[in-house]
Amino acid sequence: MFSHNRLGWYETMLRIRARVSRQAQLLQTIPGVGPVTASAVAATIGSGRQFRNGLEFATWLGLTPRNHSSGGKERLGKISKMGDRYLRQLIVVGMTSRVRQVADHPERADPWLTKLLQ
Repeated sequence: MFSHNRLGWYETMLRIRARVSRQAQLLQTIPGVGPVTASAVAATIGSGRQFRNGLEFATWLGLTPRNHSSGGKERLGKISKMGDRYLRQLIVVGMTSRVRQVADHPERADPWLTKLLQ
């Protein structure tokens, strides 16, 4: 069993590495993404250049349905949930905290998110 000191040491090391990594710093500019999520995303996907856009990343992660559209006819597939389960969980928890912030502190909430929830 981990002691609190050892757990605190790992948390401190993670925060330091996230502060040093340019990629983790950029990821932390996204609302709801902290050092843990940023470090996990950076370690898993690397540069992210394999994805053309955010939707492609979200589809790979299993957050959005696959798009099988052609000729102006929109056809969406299932949400596969085939991506990295841990990453998906971290991103969902981060966004859930942002949504809760709208209810708890509407003055600090992101206007885009407030409008989306209405």
